Amino acid sequence: MAALVIGIGGCLVWDVKDGDSGAEVAIIPGTWVHAFEEDGADGIQVYRPDTYRDFPASRFRMRYVFRRGGQCEWYFLAPTDGHFMKPGTYRIDGDTLKVQQDAYEVAYRIHATQPDVLRLELLPNEYIGTGSAQ
Repeated sequence: MAALVIGIGGCLVWDVKDGDSGAEVAIIPGTWVHAFEEDGADGIQVYRPDTYRDFPASRFRMRYVFRRGGQCEWYFLAPTDGHFMKPGTYRIDGDTLKVQQDAYEVAYRIHATQPDVLRLELLPNEYIGTGSAQ
């Protein structure tokens, strides 16, 4: 599976070509929210567009907003529960989505993309900052 990133109107569109069928799938641009109620036992995380449905109340629900030119925002899990969006960057490397969050690069293997769902496997985080990891 190969991924191509295209910036449109300040948002991100992923076109994924399935090597077996040759089918292309365009992901609807916008904010992606972790629908952890749908996660499978295989560790694959399910993300849905924020307009997909009303998500049940949760103490924390990861979300990403991808923008043109590799800029994004990610939801920060604050120790005081005062969560907020923080700026970051992203890139696609083969079938891997890499998001820089402060001094860490969070990587996800892209397993499936459809207009209403993104299935990602969280890979080990990599510390890329200077000094010691906190």
